Amino acid sequence: MKFKEYFKVAEETAVFDKNVGHAYLAMGLAGESGEVLEHFKKSIRNGFRDGRADLDPARLDAVKDELGDVMWYWTVLVKELGLNPEDIFQHNIDKLTKRYK
Repeated sequence: MKFKEYFKVAEETAVFDKNVGHAYLAMGLAGESGEVLEHFKKSIRNGFRDGRADLDPARLDAVKDELGDVMWYWTVLVKELGLNPEDIFQHNIDKLTKRYK
């Protein structure tokens, strides 16, 4: 799926109280990011191999689900703030390029 298609579907599925929209979306983004982190924490608890935490296939699938939720909240927050996602991509690459030169 292309990002523009995803952006449209995310917008169509964005049903929430617009009176608290930005806060709701930012909290959702943080919460889902925390759920991604939780899976890595649990894999660390289960031990390291070769200096890294391994995600078993089931946990990797769960991380994939949570990353999708992170993407949804990010996409809808970008739209609600009236920002252009491509501008954000470029701004981030410019920032990183400048930092690592």
